[in-house]
Amino acid sequence: MSWPEGVLFCYRFDGRGGARPVEAAAFEEDASPAGPLWLHADYTCAGLSDWLQQRFGLADVVVNALFAADTRPRASRMGQGALVTLRGVNRNPGADPLDMISLRIWVDSQCIITTRRYRLRSVEQVRQALEAGYGPETPGTCLLMLAEQLTWHINEVIDDFEDQMDAFEERSAAADDVLLGGELAEIRRQAVHVRRYLSAQRDALAHLALAEFGFIDSLGRLGFVELNNTLQRYLEELDLVRERVAICQERLQARLAEQLNGRMYVLNLVAALFLPLTFLTGLLGVNVAGIPAADHPWAFSAFCLLLLILALLLFFLLRRRRWL
Repeated sequence: MSWPEGVLFCYRFDGRGGARPVEAAAFEEDASPAGPLWLHADYTCAGLSDWLQQRFGLADVVVNALFAADTRPRASRMGQGALVTLRGVNRNPGADPLDMISLRIWVDSQCIITTRRYRLRSVEQVRQALEAGYGPETPGTCLLMLAEQLTWHINEVIDDFEDQMDAFEERSAAADDVLLGGELAEIRRQAVHVRRYLSAQRDALAHLALAEFGFIDSLGRLGFVELNNTLQRYLEELDLVRERVAICQERLQARLAEQLNGRMYVLNLVAALFLPLTFLTGLLGVNVAGIPAADHPWAFSAFCLLLLILALLLFFLLRRRRWL
C-alpha cells in the first residue's frame, strides 16, 4: 500500500528531537497512532483533501483552508487545534524570491499537517533536523521551528534590499546619473509587496504567542514572541528602505529640476538677447515702400553693424546685472 498522490512524507515524533518515517500501510492499519506525527503534502493533487478529511476527521473549513488557492498569513483557533498560514520566500532555482510561497498548517496536540504547492527550503531544513535528531519534539515545536526557518529566509530578502539601496545611493551620487527613477520605483514596489505579507504574518505570530493553545507550552510562546519581535524589526527595516527610496527619488527629482531650470534659463536669456534684433529685422523686412536707405549700397552693412552693436550692448547689460 502506498500513500495517496500528493503526500510527500510523514514522520512520527519520538519526543527527543528525532522522528521515524511512517509507512502508508502501517499508518492505515494503526487505528490509534502512538505519538504525534507530521504529514506534509502537495495541495494541488486531486483527491487528497477527501483522504485527509476522512483519515484525520478535519472540519470542512480546515480542509478548505489547507487547499485554498489564495491565502494570506493568519492564525485561527479551531476547536483544540489551530489553522495557521505562513509565507516564505521562494528560493527555488530560477524563481523570484519575492514570489512568496504559502505554507498552510493544521496543528493540534496529535498531529501537524502542512500543505504547499511549491517546494520550501524551510520545510526541508526542519525535515533534515528531524532526521539528524535535533529537530522538533512535538507538533507545537514543529510549528515554531517552521516559523523560525521561514523568518530566517525572509531576513535574506531584507538584506538584499539594503544592499541594493547601498549600491544605488553610491550610483546616484554621480552628478550625471539622474535617470534611475525606474530602478528606484521597482525597489519600492518590491518592498511594498513583501511588507504586505510580513505585516499579516506578524499578527499571526502574535496571536500564537498570546493565545492559550494546548499544543504550545510556555517556552514555545516565548519563541513566538521573539519571532514576532523579529518580524517587527523586519517591517521597520522595510519602512526604512521605503524612506531611503523616497529620499533618493526626491534627490533625483531635485537634480532633474535644477538641470531643467538651468536649461530654461539659458533659453530665456538667448530669447531676451535676440528679441530686439528679431524686432528690427522683422520691421525692416516688410515689403512696403518707405524703408530707410533702401537704395543705398551700404545700407545692409550698416544695418548688420547696428545689430551687432545692439547685441553687444544687451550682452554687457545682462552681464552687469549678473544674469549671465
